[in-house]
Amino acid sequence: MKEKHYKKLYLIGALYDIILGFGFLLFYKFIYNILKMAIPPNPAYLSLCAMLIGLYGILLFMIYKDIKNSRNMIIYAS
Repeated sequence: MKEKHYKKLYLIGALYDIILGFGFLLFYKFIYNILKMAIPPNPAYLSLCAMLIGLYGILLFMIYKDIKNSRNMIIYAS
C-alpha cells in the first residue's frame, strides 16, 4: 500500500477512537439510557476505559499527521 492509503486508515481509526472514547466519556449516561442498561453504581472503570480509547485515538492522529517521523509510535498502535 502507498503512504496515502496508510494515512487514510490512520485518520479513520483516529476519528473512530476519539469519537467513541471521548463521546462515551462525556455521554455514558445517555448511551446507557438509550440501550436500556443499568448505570453501574461506580462508573470509574467506564471513564478510565473511555479515556484510554480516546488517548489511543490521539496517538493514531499523531501518526496520521507525520507518518514518516512517527514510525516509533506505530509499535504502540499495533
